[in-house]
Amino acid sequence: MEKRRKEDAYERYASLLREKIASFVPGRPNYWLNHDKVSWPKPLYKGSYNGMNALMLMMHCDKEGFKVPVFVSRERLMDLNYQRGPDGRSVPATDGEGRQLPFVHLSKGARSFPVFLSQATITSKATREEIFYRQYMSLPKEAQDGYNVRYSPVVENVFNVDQTNIPEARPDLYQRLIDENRPRLLEEDDRKFHFAPLDVLIGNHFWICDFYPSYDGDIFYDVRANRINFSLKDAFQGGNGYYGTVFEKMVVSALAGEAVRPELDDGRASSEYVRRELAAELGSALVCQRYGIRKQLEPESLDFCDRWARNLKEIPEYGSSVLRNVKDATGRMSVLIDCAQKVYLEKHQGDDLREDGQSEGMDVNGDGVVDAGDTHYSADRKQGSGEGEGETEEEAQKKRPAFHR
Repeated sequence: MEKRRKEDAYERYASLLREKIASFVPGRPNYWLNHDKVSWPKPLYKGSYNGMNALMLMMHCDKEGFKVPVFVSRERLMDLNYQRGPDGRSVPATDGEGRQLPFVHLSKGARSFPVFLSQATITSKATREEIFYRQYMSLPKEAQDGYNVRYSPVVENVFNVDQTNIPEARPDLYQRLIDENRPRLLEEDDRKFHFAPLDVLIGNHFWICDFYPSYDGDIFYDVRANRINFSLKDAFQGGNGYYGTVFEKMVVSALAGEAVRPELDDGRASSEYVRRELAAELGSALVCQRYGIRKQLEPESLDFCDRWARNLKEIPEYGSSVLRNVKDATGRMSVLIDCAQKVYLEKHQGDDLREDGQSEGMDVNGDGVVDAGDTHYSADRKQGSGEGEGETEEEAQKKRPAFHR
C-alpha cells in the first residue's frame, strides 16, 4: 500500500513538472517558480517544508492560485475544532468570550497533495518496547541513549488552507497567515546585487570541489579536474543570473559521482547529461527561492524541454530520480551556504539573508528529517524533505561535508 502511495505521489509530481515545462515560451523570461505570487510553504502549526516537498508545494500553489502557502492534514485540521477543557478532556473550541467557534472543515471537492514525511520508530535497546516520538523527546539525553531511533519514509496528504473554510470560520487566523506569508520582494536583476554568503563559500573553500576563476564569461563544471570554472559577475547581465548559474553547477558537481540505473536512460546520446541538467535547473531554482534570488530558466535549457517532458511521462522513475537529486544536492548546499553566512555575519553587522521563517525546521543536513523539536504532526512523525534514508541525527552528522575557515 505504501509503495503504491509513493508511486502515485511521484506520478503527481511528474505531471506537475510536465505542465510547468509546457508553459515555457522561447524568447521571454521563464521561471520555475513565480516569485511575485509564491512564498516558502509551511505546515499550519510549525516549521517549514524543505527539499522536493517545498519545490512541489510552491509549484502546486502557483498552479492553483492559493493565497497562502500553508498546508494542513485532514487530522490536524480537525484539531482546530477542539480544545482541552478544565478536566483535561477535549471539548469544542470557543472564543475569548466562551462562545463556540464555527466548525472548520474541508471545502467540497478539495483534492489533497502528497508530501513525503519520515516516520520515527523508537524502541528500547533493553526491552524492545516501542514508545511514541513525543515520549522520546521528553526524556533526558541520558535516557534517550537507551533507545534506537529508525526513520522510514511515508506519504502524507495535505490540503492548502484555501481549500478549507478557515477564511470564513477563522478570519483572524487567516489574515495572520496572509500577513506572515506575503511573497518576498526579491532583489532587482542588476550587477549591483551581491549575495555575500556565496562569495564567502568560494573564498573559504567550503564546497565539495574547488572553484577556478576564469575570464571568458562562462561557468561550467569540469568533471576531469573536479572543479567549477566561474567567471566574474560583470560578465553577466545581472547578479541573479550569475548566482543562479553558479548554483546550477554546484548541483551538477554534487551529482558527479552518482551512478544511474540503465532504465532511466532514454536511449539517446547525452541522456544522463540532460537528466542532470533538469536536476540542476530545479535545484538552483529552489536554492534561489530560499535566499531571495530570481532564477530564470537558462535559455539553452529550452532545447531540453521536449526530452524532459517525454521522459517524465514515459520513464516511471525519471521524475523521482531527479527530485531525489534535488533533495540531496540542495540539502548539502543549504548547510554550507548557512555556514558561510555565519562567517560573513561574524565580520559584518547585517540582516539574516534567508527567507523569513525558513530556518526553523529546515532539513539542513539533507537526511530528510526536520529538527527534532517539531510537534505539528502526530506523535510518531517528523516532517521530511523527500524519501528519507532512515538515519538518526548522529548518523546524518557524520555525512555532513567538512569545511575550512
